[in-house]
Amino acid sequence: KYNLAKAYYEPHKDLLIPLRFKTINGYEEDANGFALGSWISKQRVAYKGAKGYKITGEQIQKLNDIGMVWDTKDYDWSINYNLAKAYYEHHGNLLIPAIFKTTNGYEDNPNGVALGTWISNLRQAYKGQRNNEIPGEQIQKLNDIGMVWDAKDYDWNINYNLAKAYYEHYGNLLIPRSFKTSNGYNEDPNGMALGTWIGTQRAAYKGLFNAKLSIEQIQKLEDIGMQW
Repeated sequence: KYNLAKAYYEPHKDLLIPLRFKTINGYEEDANGFALGSWISKQRVAYKGAKGYKITGEQIQKLNDIGMVWDTKDYDWSINYNLAKAYYEHHGNLLIPAIFKTTNGYEDNPNGVALGTWISNLRQAYKGQRNNEIPGEQIQKLNDIGMVWDAKDYDWNINYNLAKAYYEHYGNLLIPRSFKTSNGYNEDPNGMALGTWIGTQRAAYKGLFNAKLSIEQIQKLEDIGMQW
C-alpha cells in the first residue's frame, strides 16, 4: 500500500489522493484496483489516534518522506494563502472580488480556486461570524500581505485621503456633486466619485438613508474643513 502511495507521489508530487481513488499501479485510476484514497484517509485517522487505528513512528516517517499531508485543512489554507500572496504582490492589495477565481493568484480563471470567496470567509471568521475561527498566527500572516478585514472601512479611508488632498489643494470640501478624481484635486472622469461620496457623508451625518458615521470619522472630516 505504501509503495502504491509512493508511486502516486512521484508524478503528482503530493498525497492529496481523492477518497474514492482506486489504482493498480499507484498513479492511474482503475475501478478494479486497490482503494488507495481510502487507505490514505485511514492513515490520517490513525495519526490522530482516532477510531482505534494505529500507526508507528517509522510508518509516519516513511509517509512524511513522500509528502504526506496529515491535516488537509491546514494544507488547503496554505494553498489559498500562497495564491492570496501572489495576488497582493501583483495588485498591491487583497481587495479581491467575491467571484474571483484563479490558478496563479493574480489572473482570473473560472476553473481556478475561489480565492475571492476564501477571503470573504476569512473576514467573517475574523468577526466571529458563522462560528468560524481564525488563529492569531494566520491573522498575522494575512496582515503581512495587506489583508483588509473591513472592506467598508478601507473604502472610506481611500475616499477620505482623496478628500484630504482636495482640501489641501482648494482649502475647502465644497466638492461638486459630479466631481471624480484619481489624485483628489484634478478631475478625472475615470476616477473615484468623490463629490458623491462627500454628499453621502453629509446624509450619514444627518442620519439619512440608514448611512452611519462614527465619531472618529466625523472628527477626521471636520479636521479637513467639512461643512455639514
